[in-house]
Amino acid sequence: MSAKIIAICNQKGGTGKTTTAVNLGTALAAAGKRVLLIDLDPQGNSTSGMGLDKAKEARSIYNVIIEEIPIRQAIKPYPEVQPTKDSEEKTAREMSNLENVMSNLETGEKLMSNQKTAEKLTSSLDIDLASEMSNLPKNSKKKDAEKLMSNLKSEMSNLETGEKLMSNLENVMSKQKSEMSNLIGKMSILPSNVDLTGAEIELVAVMGREYRLKKALEPIKDEYDFIIMDSPPSLGLLTINSLTAATSILIPVQCEYYALEGLTQLMNTIALVRDNLNPALEIEGVLLTMADYRTRLTQEVIAEVRQHFKDKVYRTVIPRNIRLTEAPSYGKPILFYDKDSIGARKYNELAEEIIGVEPAEPSFANRIKTQGTKKIAQAVEENTIVISEKIPVENQQEK
Repeated sequence: MSAKIIAICNQKGGTGKTTTAVNLGTALAAAGKRVLLIDLDPQGNSTSGMGLDKAKEARSIYNVIIEEIPIRQAIKPYPEVQPTKDSEEKTAREMSNLENVMSNLETGEKLMSNQKTAEKLTSSLDIDLASEMSNLPKNSKKKDAEKLMSNLKSEMSNLETGEKLMSNLENVMSKQKSEMSNLIGKMSILPSNVDLTGAEIELVAVMGREYRLKKALEPIKDEYDFIIMDSPPSLGLLTINSLTAATSILIPVQCEYYALEGLTQLMNTIALVRDNLNPALEIEGVLLTMADYRTRLTQEVIAEVRQHFKDKVYRTVIPRNIRLTEAPSYGKPILFYDKDSIGARKYNELAEEIIGVEPAEPSFANRIKTQGTKKIAQAVEENTIVISEKIPVENQQEK
């Protein structure tokens, strides 16, 4: 069975194309699907977002499009990738901080080993102060003894804290390795780099230039369940190649006014591609991104998009989420950076929608929707609804 080839496309920048490509691809792979992520943007953000150093990639989508190498030679399996320079630097800083903590702990251990009274500390830190004071020289003052014992207790407390920290870090790393191992053999990436900027110029006089990507995908499209393409923020030759090769298009729309203005031009381009290059091209769906339910504009944009595209708009709405914006700087999809964040949960829900998996039972927000209070439902879904003027729902639940 041939792969479903999805082009993530919107000529407007900043709508969440790359974030969606990286995290939707990872969520589909985590669901057991074989996924190939193709980075068609010369900026290479999907490449770095998946943990590759685009500056070091000698084989990329550029070499494939100009027919310099076959596509299989440029595909890299995930997570068997090298970390980006930025992610290496961040990891190095974290390790340096951890080494400083460990150094302080070692200093504390040495301090205690040099104190005669430390020999009588029990494992539970139940210290008999009176006994310890009796072992001190006669000219020692009680105040000095109490200060010494206080320092020892503090150092032991720091050691216990450090041990707990190390245990937590080991647990997190173990869980992350386990999750990443689930993607081995499921996720692959075709990287991009700055060389791709020259592809449109090099292909301008080439016959059939719009079909280069489609032709390259023919030998491998039966090896994957999904091929996700991250298109550049333009309607140039690279985007036309992705639309020609795709079976469907996913359109991310930012919940802001200007995001609506470019949709007309994009729909005209899709119509032209259907008429001249790819009659089978369909709209996979419209994904609302960067939603901020605290603003009236978000509600208006959502309503207008749903009214125009109707059932083509996904139920899942991607909210603004700081964890989503942080993850690329670590070279990780959100699933591996913070799988419990709302951004990770929403992209998992989107993957389920695309696969066709229905939720086991409707959420509280969905049940409210059926009663006709749509705005309240969306607020509940994002935990931003306010019952009173001062206390949000999440705070009331805590109380």
